Amino acid sequence: MSSSNGSGGEAIVPLAPDLWFGRLRTLAKRLKDDEARLEEALRHAYHLTQMAPGPFNEIVECKTAEEV
Repeated sequence: MSSSNGSGGEAIVPLAPDLWFGRLRTLAKRLKDDEARLEEALRHAYHLTQMAPGPFNEIVECKTAEEV
């Protein structure tokens, strides 16, 4: 399963569940340790929503474009 990256480019490949959850844990810890990096953490979280594995893809689907 893959999804469009929203820019007409190549499809985004979902991460394996163990890797995806590991990245979420790393992101949460990093944000807890350094709240000043909130913007970076939000960007990372947005990208993780695009790479959600299998059945999680529909649950965490982000309909917001990266461009503002």
